[in-house]
Amino acid sequence: MKYWLGLMYLVVTTVNAIPFDFKYGQSKESVPYPFIDRGLYKYCKLTDYAEFNTFFISWAPTEYDLMKKVRANYKKLGISIGTSINDLKNTRTMNLLIDYPFPMLGKNDDDLIKGLAWVKDKHQMTEVYKRKKYIFEKLVQEDVFKDFSNYKIKVYQFETIVYELPRMKVCAHFKNNALVQIGFSKEGAGKDFDRIVNAITSKYKGSFKIYDLKKPDNRAAICGSGKYIDNISKCFLKVYSTSTDSGEIIKANYNDKSFKPSFFGTPYLENDLSFKFPLVNYLDKGEFFHHKELIEIEQSKFNTLIMKKLYLRLQELFEESKNLKTGKDEYLDQF
Repeated sequence: MKYWLGLMYLVVTTVNAIPFDFKYGQSKESVPYPFIDRGLYKYCKLTDYAEFNTFFISWAPTEYDLMKKVRANYKKLGISIGTSINDLKNTRTMNLLIDYPFPMLGKNDDDLIKGLAWVKDKHQMTEVYKRKKYIFEKLVQEDVFKDFSNYKIKVYQFETIVYELPRMKVCAHFKNNALVQIGFSKEGAGKDFDRIVNAITSKYKGSFKIYDLKKPDNRAAICGSGKYIDNISKCFLKVYSTSTDSGEIIKANYNDKSFKPSFFGTPYLENDLSFKFPLVNYLDKGEFFHHKELIEIEQSKFNTLIMKKLYLRLQELFEESKNLKTGKDEYLDQF
């Protein structure tokens, strides 16, 4: 930040809030602390970065209806083309999908497949087999499938490492070997956790929601064992978040012992999104949302140029396969 004061040129720098001398963008090799492990769950609960989905996912009404219709139709043929559609890129897996009436993955060992030879022989006498064979033998020859198989996405390498600090264990999250966030749990921070949370919430004005916890596992994690295992004693989770002047997001999940429900302060009902436990998370806000935007742009491009065309062609082939001749005597078909 820069200001003119008379003839003086004053530069004001905003210090990052991230503690323990961590710096956003630093490599894992430059972290001076001892390495413990990679991503231990009991110490790590970090903000999830957006990921690219190599299957069709869209909430646009027409595309969503197409997605549901095609998946439902192929389920009738014993084939899942939802999140498993990438299995079609493997020739062996595709042949197994054609040859058997139930999903078979290419990783199945040869002995298992040989033991099911009688199933294959029986299935090849069915109309469903003939329809699948027609669909996929045509599909693999077409540009729409080749474009799907050969599409290259930008790869992001993520890694979470747990470091041993003098008074706690800290999880560091790297994207392409550049630090993007750190976090620590109450188990990793020990007796310092509550004091750190108090220091953060006293220093930064933020927003929060309070939840009335009912699940035994969540109650034990947030409020401790003993009397909080049952539902007799109240257990309140405060989910706190703030944005700093340095462009960071700080989050904290912790037990709010001072909260008293009232007419104007009613807690939210416990949601079922994930397991809850006490944590603090420091995140590079600008980098996080920039990454999210890049993923959304790439996902939209992939959906429009690749997956929508592929699904439309799958639907066309499904309809075409309904009209296959099913007579067993090809000689008689000429009369």
